[in-house]
Amino acid sequence: MTGIVCSCSNPDCMVNGCRRMRELRKEHPNVLQPDLVQQVPKDKSYNDLEEPMRKQQEFEALKAKFPPIVPARYENLGMRRTGRTTRMLALAAEKAQQGYAIYVLCLNKSKKFLETQFATQYPNVTGVKFDTRKSLVYAFDDQRLCLRTSMPKSQLLIDHAYIESRYSVVLDHLHAFDEVKEEKEEKEGEKKNE
Repeated sequence: MTGIVCSCSNPDCMVNGCRRMRELRKEHPNVLQPDLVQQVPKDKSYNDLEEPMRKQQEFEALKAKFPPIVPARYENLGMRRTGRTTRMLALAAEKAQQGYAIYVLCLNKSKKFLETQFATQYPNVTGVKFDTRKSLVYAFDDQRLCLRTSMPKSQLLIDHAYIESRYSVVLDHLHAFDEVKEEKEEKEGEKKNE
């Protein structure tokens, strides 16, 4: 028995997804099918297709061989749901009522949430604008975390989620040697036992 070979002219086609191959299978159900492999376009070789996969494997091997020196432990410090966002929005409302132009720098994915939360908690307050880094690209100084503006009564507030995502590596190094609550409790327990 001979196998069926796809004669599709589309160079990007996968043999197992080819319409012509499906038709041939229906016409010849008892014929052995070859192992289905990706067709390689004429201007490429198998090495070109395997290179991204090989690079990914090399990267994974390096990651396994050299784990990060500083562990990401600041997430365990118990800072979630402590009211930081609520206090920031309260300060924004207070400053806006004093006549300041308030800019809140936040993540793109949390912008809508913050706008909605602010509108429900402070419906009569105006002068607060929620912006992402992209919308403040020319007005925001990323090194000093401030606005480059000549407006005397403007203030920038930065949402903690923005800082945690944008500067996560810095925070990893900052909190690398912090004692986690459980470690503190263990040390205190050991001192009491002595």
